Amino acid sequence: MFHRKRISGICLCMLFCASLFAQTHSSVSLENQVYYILEQAELRGLCTPLSGVRPYTQSVVSSRIKEILNSENAGKLKSTEREILNQYLGKFSKPKTGLDWQRGSFYSETSAGKNDTLFTANAGFTADLEGSFGIYPPDDFYSGTELWLGLFLNGDLGSNVSYDLSFEAGLVKAPRTYLGTYPPYYKGYNRDETSEFLNEEFEVYSEPLTHFPYTYKKRWDSSVFYFSNLEHYNTWPEDIAVGYNIPAELTASFLENKFLLRLGRISRDWSSTSLGSSLVFNQMARPFLALETEFNPVPWLGYASLTGFLEYYNTGGTADSAMTYQNAFSINMLQFRYKNYLYFDIVDAVV
Repeated sequence: MFHRKRISGICLCMLFCASLFAQTHSSVSLENQVYYILEQAELRGLCTPLSGVRPYTQSVVSSRIKEILNSENAGKLKSTEREILNQYLGKFSKPKTGLDWQRGSFYSETSAGKNDTLFTANAGFTADLEGSFGIYPPDDFYSGTELWLGLFLNGDLGSNVSYDLSFEAGLVKAPRTYLGTYPPYYKGYNRDETSEFLNEEFEVYSEPLTHFPYTYKKRWDSSVFYFSNLEHYNTWPEDIAVGYNIPAELTASFLENKFLLRLGRISRDWSSTSLGSSLVFNQMARPFLALETEFNPVPWLGYASLTGFLEYYNTGGTADSAMTYQNAFSINMLQFRYKNYLYFDIVDAVV
């Protein structure tokens, strides 16, 4: 897709305020660097094998960090590494009640019932700014940007259930190159003469020119809207456009995080490979509403299942019914782990 002699450059600057405080069992975003830290700790034998079902809950991440800090091999940690782990542990700890301008949120809690069940709420805002560019000698220069502002509300409903609801709106630009129209079949393919796409051709574009190939992740839901025509349905921000996303989840955890039940619309990544390299269920896929369960009765054995509805790619616009664009998706995964040496997954998935 890209000529080998081309040189691309990327300059990224980010400002991020994350909602990582009140909820106990809500998920930790797959963009969080703590996943890389946990993977490195696992490779060094500082913790027991990690589950291949991601994202992890905040309680799982906190317990793993404590395990690393208190392991028999904790002496291998450098002072800088120990400090970083303690910083992440602090991010997932319970915040002070009231308004905190430093983290941009308000936290409150109350207890009710005979057992003084604790209910918490953490509300606030987020800001995320990214600038990027690509240089293709001798004369081509492209610039991209993403500015996202968001609101979130999350917390706990007792000791086993957590909720998280977010809304983001942003300005986005990710230029691409138009490559032409092509049929869905490769040349010489013996296609069915009754195929729905027999004589149809599709527009094809390059990867975003301001990012390295296959590193850009679409952040907006459904369509984007240009200021010149806010009523028009657009699938990609070739120029500055407005987009939005609404992730949400309701999560329950039992038996000291051995059994997890989650209903949510979030990004996921399944398999025992490194984060982002799964060929089964990758984080680059768009989030969709699904019900998932995970059960890890012993450290070396786990089972996970998910059923949901993939979001449609409706090129006809919002006026077309979504009924014919919906596809159910189901996946089951059985995980085997032998210490930190051998990982083995059996996966069954169907659309």
